[in-house]
Amino acid sequence: MHVQTACTSENAVAIGANRAGVRDFSIAYSQGPLNIALASQTLKVGSGDVSGLVSPSLLSTANTSNKLNTLGANYKLGDATLRAIFWTEKTGTTVDVAARQLGLSYAMGAVTLHVAASGSNDKTTANVDRSIVGFGADYALSKRSSVYGRYENRDADTSSVNKALDTAANGATKTMHIGVRHTF
Repeated sequence: MHVQTACTSENAVAIGANRAGVRDFSIAYSQGPLNIALASQTLKVGSGDVSGLVSPSLLSTANTSNKLNTLGANYKLGDATLRAIFWTEKTGTTVDVAARQLGLSYAMGAVTLHVAASGSNDKTTANVDRSIVGFGADYALSKRSSVYGRYENRDADTSSVNKALDTAANGATKTMHIGVRHTF
């Protein structure tokens, strides 16, 4: 199916004024059991009418920018793999968060066990800090197929002041996933 839209001089100017600017870079190091990656991305929206733009809802306001910085690493130690990732994200006064995740995977033949914990520090006035603890296991059926199970407990706010915000609407959930994965 082909969809064509007309481009008038008025909306061409608006599109040009609002074209999202993207600047990103990454650098990675991988040697032996150690892998490290650093990445940074900045998205900017212009000054005109942004209502027709296809962009994340955080960038639906004119003259808005979003900056995301990420540092991640993993280290393989025998059958165990340790993982850590740290990131910050800022979008004007809407988003200002610093977060981290630590994880461990341990392979025992066809079974791989996983555990991970993450948390975020919301620096906006809403101050909705979040944490997630997860457990999982994979069972390899073949080189490309596996059965997996996961359990996650998400806490929408870990501060005693804002415990009333700890609702499913704000992300407080307990989930279980069971499935079959096949890669092509």
